[in-house]
Amino acid sequence: MEHEAEIIRLLQRYSLAYPNSTMDAATFAFYARALNRFTVDDLEAAMMKLIQTCKFFPSIAEIAESAQSFIDYVENLRPTAAEAWREAMRQARINFLHRPWEYSCEEVKATVEAFGKRELCMLEESAMNTARAQFMRMYNEIVERAKEEREIKEIRAVLDSDRAKLARGKIVELAEARRA
Repeated sequence: MEHEAEIIRLLQRYSLAYPNSTMDAATFAFYARALNRFTVDDLEAAMMKLIQTCKFFPSIAEIAESAQSFIDYVENLRPTAAEAWREAMRQARINFLHRPWEYSCEEVKATVEAFGKRELCMLEESAMNTARAQFMRMYNEIVERAKEEREIKEIRAVLDSDRAKLARGKIVELAEARRA
């Protein structure tokens, strides 16, 4: 609850940059609940970026996207599709099929496994451009799926926490009713 209160204070502070905003306490509370999975620092970075580009108070989706973009950049979780391709081709050249490959992240590993190490190692020059396009498409799909899975997991954690709070509240109500 304190985390959501901090988010509300942050959003209220940034709403000053939007004098025509009609945000009220209930709206700020709704935003805070929806953005609960982010740290206040990540949201601060997102809002600082958004006030430079948004003419109106940003939506929850805009704030979440900006915060996630900031997190991804800071943590450097994944390479771009082109970097993933270069990494895979470097591993194919250095390690071929005989030695273990090293990966910068799980998404590159999953793409290599889906594409096939053997296929990457045996690529002919004439098929290189097509293979690169296919690999990069596969990588982007795997990255997107991992992002969606991470978001679903975070949302489920918030919902489970809310259900637990609600269940505790119901137990207290039942105990009080029995005492009465």
